[in-house]
Amino acid sequence: MDIDEPFSRAPVTEAIFEIQVELPVEVAAMDLEQLCNEIRSEYPKKRPRKRFEGRIEFKEDQTPTSQSMDLGVDGFLNWSSDEKQVVQFRLDGFSFSRLKPYSSWENYFPEVIKYWMLYSKVTSPIRVKRIAIRFINVIEIPSKGFDLQDYFINFPKLPLIGSSLNNFFNRIEFFIPEHGVNAVVTQTLATSPNPISKPVILDIEVSKEINSKVNEKIISDIFQILRQLKNDIFRKSLQQKTAELFK
Repeated sequence: MDIDEPFSRAPVTEAIFEIQVELPVEVAAMDLEQLCNEIRSEYPKKRPRKRFEGRIEFKEDQTPTSQSMDLGVDGFLNWSSDEKQVVQFRLDGFSFSRLKPYSSWENYFPEVIKYWMLYSKVTSPIRVKRIAIRFINVIEIPSKGFDLQDYFINFPKLPLIGSSLNNFFNRIEFFIPEHGVNAVVTQTLATSPNPISKPVILDIEVSKEINSKVNEKIISDIFQILRQLKNDIFRKSLQQKTAELFK
């Protein structure tokens, strides 16, 4: 089973591709706005992204005080007309997101590379720092009363027999030394208006920290490694019964 296979009921609700970089100090938000103008026909809805810095001060025998400082615009989000895709140009990197419905890697990855190359051409990054993908899946279990172990490999076990699960949050972070990749897998229950089903979120992020000059082949190769690892984690997180839900 491959998460990228075009299932009639694909569970992906959001797919995120990200490249973090270090830019030359002279690159400013106005340069990123130039990029927005170049993709306006495909992504006409532009929204600025602001950066804030928070500070909490503790003094003896006094109530803690907090303040927030507006550091200004550090990027722009560019949405497609249907708001299913967003290209984000930031002073610390680039990202591309696809919301549900998600079809396949082959349909969206060329978009990632296309707009990354545009970003790279205009901003001339000094180095690439991190590459990551994150796939957020919502798996609808067709029952309100079900046993998680029938659907998932990792699941919480209730300490009292006869009790019912109201909610849970399970987060696992691990390192894959063969590829030098970090992974984060998060599972939790979601809410649903459907009275006869229960959605479970399976959120998978895989990333690789690098310190490399911009090299399109290296970037593409790392994305492919991350894709395979993400798929492997997805497959090995589920019981066979779960795969039937996507067909």
